[in-house]
Amino acid sequence: MGTRTIKYGYAKGAMPGRSRLGEFLSFGFVKTKIYWKLYLTNSFLLITILTLVIVAILTKFEELLWHNRFTHLKEKITMIIPQATTSLKSNKEGPIQDLVTQIGENTATRITIIKKDGKVIADSHEPIADLATNHWQRPEIQQALDSSYGDSLRLSDSLDTKMFYLAKRIEEDGEILGAVRLSIPMSMFQKQIRDLNLVILWICFFGIVIMLMSSYHLIHKITRPITELMSICNSMVLGDYSKKVKSPGTDEIGRLGYTLNRLSGEISSKIATISMERAQLKSMLTAMTEGIVSVDSNDKILFCNHTACIFLDGNYSTGHEKPISETAGFKILSPILIEARKKKSSVVEEITLTNATGEKILNLHASPFPLRNDFGVVVVIHDMTRIRHLEKVRQDFVANVSHEIKTPLTSINGYVETLLDGAIYDEPYNSRFLKKVQSNTNRLIFLVKDILSLAKIESDKLELNFEKKKWGPIIEQVLAQYEQVFADKELALDYKPDNSIIVQGDEECMRQILDNLVSNALRYTQAGGKITIRLSTHSAYGVLSVSDTGIGIPQKDMERVFERFYRADKDRSRELGGTGLGLSIVKHMVSTMQGSVTVESEVGRGSTFSVFLPLAKDPFC
Repeated sequence: MGTRTIKYGYAKGAMPGRSRLGEFLSFGFVKTKIYWKLYLTNSFLLITILTLVIVAILTKFEELLWHNRFTHLKEKITMIIPQATTSLKSNKEGPIQDLVTQIGENTATRITIIKKDGKVIADSHEPIADLATNHWQRPEIQQALDSSYGDSLRLSDSLDTKMFYLAKRIEEDGEILGAVRLSIPMSMFQKQIRDLNLVILWICFFGIVIMLMSSYHLIHKITRPITELMSICNSMVLGDYSKKVKSPGTDEIGRLGYTLNRLSGEISSKIATISMERAQLKSMLTAMTEGIVSVDSNDKILFCNHTACIFLDGNYSTGHEKPISETAGFKILSPILIEARKKKSSVVEEITLTNATGEKILNLHASPFPLRNDFGVVVVIHDMTRIRHLEKVRQDFVANVSHEIKTPLTSINGYVETLLDGAIYDEPYNSRFLKKVQSNTNRLIFLVKDILSLAKIESDKLELNFEKKKWGPIIEQVLAQYEQVFADKELALDYKPDNSIIVQGDEECMRQILDNLVSNALRYTQAGGKITIRLSTHSAYGVLSVSDTGIGIPQKDMERVFERFYRADKDRSRELGGTGLGLSIVKHMVSTMQGSVTVESEVGRGSTFSVFLPLAKDPFC
């Protein structure tokens, strides 16, 4: 399966091509760190608010300072007006000059008394002789004439410095006598403003530092649990669910941490369950006798059990996502995969594979299953080779039985019809025909008897009585039955009695095995031949060997001599009266007694059949 890579902006290695300095200079850290987002936002808001507060305070203080200065000047004017009025009325300069000089020196304020003709009669800082110009046209004087008080901020002609002027007209009984003007240099006022600003700015600076430190501590306290949560989430993405949030609080983030701990536990539990179920499913699929192959929409193998590899002679190794077109043995599945994906339904197909060991018949059942944008296909493979072989064996068995029964029945029917047509009254022939009928009837009886014996053995209904038995007595009994046959065919018998070999077996089965082998040897050995019976041991088995000097078995027929109704020479076998089931019965009986049977033969020189049965001294299962 394809591997997905999940990247996080805050994760290590998320921006490998970008330096930390470049990130800092471009404020990239603001985009990737919630801490910096909160801290800078909070700091910006605090600084902005504090700046606005400072501006408001400075403006207010400046207004208040101006107001206080203005009020203070008005109070001074009020103190001077009585004396100034007297001086203006009497037109005497001396007394008022001393007063304004004294007040001006004490208050650092320039005081000027001006007559309505513009002449200065008293000034606290400048000699009157130096003030010859007409002062009545000054802006503050003109403004005072209109509204009692007048003020202006301008450059002093006499002092050549920027001054603030405040003037008030002096009148008595509605008659304007002159004006009093007070002025102060702006440098003094500006120095007070600067001093005040400096104090406020230092206070604000320390306030900002304290606020930034407090904000740093507070936001760090808020974002630290978030950073911990992110670290745990990253670990969960990488498959580590063991990490937990330590001591989650009672606030929203704490409850989130508690929920994350529960989520981690639930996911771990679910993954463990899924992993166990997946392992069980994989074990089940691997252990199945059916082959399982699963492919995705691109025919890449997602899963394949060992059985499927054996069936298809493939070399696929689970975990390698290869297309079936590139995997040896799996290419044969391509047509059924295409058809199943095209029909979007199950497709069944039977194929035959041929390899060095022979033919293999496989039944393929392909079913599509939905993926994201297309369909994958799962193919279940059944090995039908044995079933098809058994079906063929059954068909051959029925055909052979029918053929074997048909031949004697046809003969019997022919002889009976001949007898009914009048031959029964013909002495030379009726006896001969009846013997033929009897011979074919006995052949049918032997055939049916062998078929029933074979069926009983194959159905596992044969009840055996396993005992410690010697071959010697059984051999003598069977040979006694065939003494006349040996004599009639002039056959030599080579047998040396040996009662030292004891095997574990059923006496009746052992007798029937030997009877079939001796009968088979007698049937296929020409007159004057020889039959040899030997007893020996091989490993944990007792061995009975029956050899003859008969016609032998061709090499190509060696593997099939134990099949039912199989004859190497069919015509000669029928002539000799064989049913074709004797060796098959021998094989099944020997197998039932946990033994085996082998054959060695050479055409024209005879055959040797060897029966291996467990020795009695060995435990029998």
